[in-house]
Amino acid sequence: MVATILDPRFKSKYLNSNEADIAATELIFFLTESEVSMQSFRSTDNANVSSSSTTCVSQAHHIQQEKGSLWDVHDNTSSQTKTTESEDIIHFLKEKIQSYLSEPLLQRNADIYSY
Repeated sequence: MVATILDPRFKSKYLNSNEADIAATELIFFLTESEVSMQSFRSTDNANVSSSSTTCVSQAHHIQQEKGSLWDVHDNTSSQTKTTESEDIIHFLKEKIQSYLSEPLLQRNADIYSY
């Protein structure tokens, strides 16, 4: 169903509203999971630092222990921001999909790659 929705010649033409909603939800899930995977990859890549950086991390950890309450506030704010960001991304994707689906269909013999 997702492939049908992504084809600008058909979109949701042959899907009932429930199937179109399911396909849109699957597409959003796929796109947001891809973003999570990329963020995970970036954080893994950043974890491979030199030993001098590891010393800086140890010093930062020591400072963090001294100022625990400040860091606790920061961590809580950071997790709330991530939730808000993911909700914003999902909302943005829903709007874009609805906008795409409301556009006119291409002709059946049109070049879908020029869309």
